[in-house]
Amino acid sequence: MFSHGTTTVLRGVALVTVLLASGCTSRLPGGQTGEDGGVTGDAADSTTKPDAQRPLGEWRFVSDDEGGAAEAVALRAKSIDGNSATIEVTLRGVPQLQGVAFRLGFPAERVTVKDHERSPAWSDPNVAEFAVRPEGEIWGGIGHVGAWGISAERELVVATLQLELSGSEPIDLAFDAPRAMVLSAEDGRPVEMTWLGGRFQRQ
Repeated sequence: MFSHGTTTVLRGVALVTVLLASGCTSRLPGGQTGEDGGVTGDAADSTTKPDAQRPLGEWRFVSDDEGGAAEAVALRAKSIDGNSATIEVTLRGVPQLQGVAFRLGFPAERVTVKDHERSPAWSDPNVAEFAVRPEGEIWGGIGHVGAWGISAERELVVATLQLELSGSEPIDLAFDAPRAMVLSAEDGRPVEMTWLGGRFQRQ
């Protein structure tokens, strides 16, 4: 039988595995490159957007979440103001959540990630890392090391993303499910989840 200290170490290793599964690294200032040579940080946020050619309708967000999946990570719009949108990453169906890691893809020529932050519900997690990729992905990894979790049985906001949108055609946001993971604090194991993105479209 493992001692409490050994169990804590194993759960810490499991959380690190979650972050590696998503490929998450610290967001570097000034557009420095990460270990795999990709640009992160401010340089990745400076995509030039084409000027609008004609008046366009207001954006609205349509989530893929229809409420049918008991264990799910999903997106919902918190606010949309002109071309600026705030999206929440939500999670449900996990009694004790230890960590979550995700990759969310988007068309880089149409979307600029202006900001990202963990939810206050985490209350000083041991790990809270984000990286914006120039190819059109944001990687996130948030969680606790050790036998500590937060209740996510009901819908819980785990992160917030601020986006700048452009163009007239719909914009899809999609999770890379094979490279995403949710870790339970009850047994330190991954939880099988449904990953639900969505799309922005003009009204």
